[in-house]
Amino acid sequence: FELVWGEARVLDLGVTPPLPLAGGVVAAFQDGKAFVTGGHRHAGWLGAPLQVVPDGDPDLRRALAWQVPAAAEARVLASWAGVRAKRPSGEPVARRLCDGVHMLAAFGGRGFLRGAPLATRLADELAARLS
Repeated sequence: FELVWGEARVLDLGVTPPLPLAGGVVAAFQDGKAFVTGGHRHAGWLGAPLQVVPDGDPDLRRALAWQVPAAAEARVLASWAGVRAKRPSGEPVARRLCDGVHMLAAFGGRGFLRGAPLATRLADELAARLS
C-alpha cells in the first residue's frame, strides 16, 4: 500500500446535476449540493504536513467546474482531509485474512467504482457461509 491524502468537500451548488461524475474528480449530487473528492497527493509518511486551504481546495472546485460550471464559485459547506491507504495499481483488496476476518479496502483512484460490486459479492459469500 501507499499513503495518499484524501480530500472531500461538500459544495453549495444551487443546482442538482442529474448524474454523478467519475474522472479527475468524483462527485455525487443531491438537493443542490455536490459531494466531491479527488486531487489525492502522495502522503509519504503519516507525519507529513497537510496543507488544507480553509475555504476548500480551489483545484478540486476548478476540476469539478470543468463539468459543472456552478462549482467554480460554490461555497464550501463542509470539508474533510486525511490519510488513506491505496495500492499503487489502484486495484482494491478484497480477501479473507483468517476465519471471521475479511478485508475490503484500498479503493483508491477509480477503484471506488468497484466498491459496490465487491461489497455485494463479499456479503453474498458471507451469507452463503451462514446458511
